[in-house]
Order: sequence, then structure tokens, then C-alpha cells
Amino acid sequence: MKGDLRPEEAMAAAIRRREISPSPLTNAYRVINGPGDNAPPGLTIDRYANWFIISARSSLDRHVIDSWIRIVRETFQPDGLIYKTIEPKAGNSHSTAIFGSNQPIVLIEEGDARFECRLNDGPQTGLFLDHRHTRWFARQFADGVEVLNLFAYTGSFSVHTALAGAQRVTSVDVSQKALQWGRRNMQYSGLNPDAHRWFADDVQDHLRRPRRSYGLVVLDPPVFGHGKRPFSLQRDLPQLVLGAIEQLHDKGILIISTHHLNFQHQHLHQILTRQTKELGLHMSEIRRLGLPPWDHPVPSDTYLSTDPNDRGQYLHTIVVQIHRK
Repeated sequence: MKGDLRPEEAMAAAIRRREISPSPLTNAYRVINGPGDNAPPGLTIDRYANWFIISARSSLDRHVIDSWIRIVRETFQPDGLIYKTIEPKAGNSHSTAIFGSNQPIVLIEEGDARFECRLNDGPQTGLFLDHRHTRWFARQFADGVEVLNLFAYTGSFSVHTALAGAQRVTSVDVSQKALQWGRRNMQYSGLNPDAHRWFADDVQDHLRRPRRSYGLVVLDPPVFGHGKRPFSLQRDLPQLVLGAIEQLHDKGILIISTHHLNFQHQHLHQILTRQTKELGLHMSEIRRLGLPPWDHPVPSDTYLSTDPNDRGQYLHTIVVQIHRK
């Protein structure tokens, strides 16, 4: 894919998504997903209500970005537009308001869930659009059980499972700020956050504490993290999986996701199988999920990109049931 591809040609995908409603209904979705929509590798465009976010790798020429900005303004006439520059080191990435409010806060709908999104507050917004289907899928296992949400961030899984009838949701994240944000998201969604539990804690430390009997555990770790000790997905995932499985009661459900090309479904399945056997338990796989195809299309398997900016099918989720008897 060439970086100078005319944005007018690729915007047909964005226009099509505007005319066809996703399921579950939402007012936040991806309108351009790099090469999957005939756009340059390393460029994405997201819609949050009537605000748009253009995210681009720093290696992309600015004149290319300016062309996309112009076309988005002409096509959608948004209330505002944010430009996020993605650097090789995530901590160096930055966000700039092109026009509109400098600190926009937008309330996003996802079915009956509501989420506060801060569009110009660093590289993230508070809601990962690529996990929409996983959040919705998790609801079918939540009714009447205790739920443990690890690396909870702003509590999107916590909100969805609470709305689905969870007895109680325990959210664990090292960031107190993120958990306070999660409490607000519950309030926006008509829930009482005080009916649930919130722990500003290192997930690895939390899993070493006395075991509880959860019916559903959500494990969605970052690639790298900074808790009481540095976190590395490559190094720490097997131990995290072991700890998460130990939290489940008989026939409990584990939903595990990774956002890294080195941890595809087969690799995750091998880790799950090995750790389950180590505990003397049995596992049955329920489903595998990836990026939501409606708004996160990727080129077909025959497309082999040599561009390091093209992340391809980077999201891998496996849902398993653990049997203790």
C-alpha cells in the first residue's frame, strides 16, 4: 500500500459505515483501518459521536495526514477533530486538537452501556473500540455470578457484565484514576458502583491473595505495564493465566485477550492447555474472537505486508470453560 494513496478513494468505506448500523448499536467505531480500507499502513480514523480522531505513525508524511484531515472535514463536517501521533515508544506519543474543543469529553453508547471518553487525553480515549464484540460476548456468562476483571482500565467489561446481571464485579487495575473513571461509567450506565468492588492494585500481587470463587474472569493484559514491578506480556502471561484459572469455580469461564502479533490464537491455546494441566484441571474451548470485522477489516491472509506500521490482525481472544471435576 502506498502512503500517497488518494484518501477520497478510501473514504468510501467510512461513508458505507455511516449508513449501516453496527451490532450492538454504538456511536463510536472505526471508519478507516489502514490497509484494510485501502489507506496507508499506520493510519486509522475513529468516530466518537460527531468527533473524529486521526491516529498515525510518526513515520507518515505530514502532507499525507493533512489530506486525510481535509477529506474528513469535508465528508463528515465533524464537531471537532483530534490528531494523535503514534511514536515507536508509546510513552512519546502525543495528541493535538486540530479544531473544536481542546479537551473534548464525549459520552459513548454501546447498547445499554455508556462510557465517558476523553478524546485529547494522551494516546488513548478510555474505550478500546476493537473490543466491542468481546465485551458484548462476555455478557452471556455474567448473569448471577461473581466477575473478576483484571487490568480493568476504565471498566468497560465491568459495566457490561454488571448490566448483564453479575452478582458482583471486582475490578483490578494499578491506576486509581482509571478505576474512578470506571465508577463514573457505571453511574452513566444506571448502575451503582458501590455495589461492586474496586482494587487499585498490581494484578500479579492481587492474584497471589486468597482465592475466590468467580464464575467469570476477564484477563486483558497490556503488552507492557508499570505496576509495582515492570510487566512484560512475553514473560508474565503464563503465570497470569495460572493465577486467573485458580480464581474460577467449577465450570467457570475465562476470557483472555492479547494485543500482540506474537500471541495468536494457537499460542494462547497452548498456554491455556499447559497451565490447566499443571493445576490438574480440564479445559474446553468455547470460542475464538478477533477484531470486529465490520469496522476493523484487515487484508486477507494472502496479503504479506513488509511495513512494520501495518499491525494486521493483532487482537486475539479465546473463551474457555474450566472443569474442576
